[in-house]
Amino acid sequence: MSVSKKISSRDELRQLEDALIESVIAAPTDEFREDLKEAGEDFDAYVALADKMIIEAEAMCAKARFADAKAAAAAFRKGASGAAAIPFDRDRAKAKLKVMNERASENPMMLAARKGKGLSSRDEDALLAALADLEKLEAEDGTE
Repeated sequence: MSVSKKISSRDELRQLEDALIESVIAAPTDEFREDLKEAGEDFDAYVALADKMIIEAEAMCAKARFADAKAAAAAFRKGASGAAAIPFDRDRAKAKLKVMNERASENPMMLAARKGKGLSSRDEDALLAALADLEKLEAEDGTE
C-alpha cells in the first residue's frame, strides 16, 4: 500500500509556470509576434529588453567569476589553501612510473593519439604531473 503525496499549491504553481514558459519558448516567432501585436505590445522592444538582460547577466557572471578568481589567487599567494605545500619527489614518481610501465608490458601506456611503443617525453611529463596531483590529493585526503 502506497501513500499518495498530495502536490502542494506551491508545486502546482511551479508546474504551471514551467508549462507557461515552455509554451512561450516553443511558440513560433510569427505567432508570438502576432500575440504581442494584438495585446498592443512592441515585439522589437521585448527582443531588445531580452538582449539587454542577457548582456547584464553575462556581465554579472563575469564579475562574480573574476571576484572568485581574485579571492582564490589571494588565498593561494598567502598559502591559505587549507593545506601546506607538499613537496613533489620527481625521482620517486619516476620510479613509480617505471613500475607502472613494467606491470603494463602487455598493453603499453600511451597518451598521445599515435601508434608506437612506450611513452614519449611529453607523455612521461604528463604522467609525472598527474602523479604529483594524485599525491597532493592523497595528502589532503589523508590517504596513501
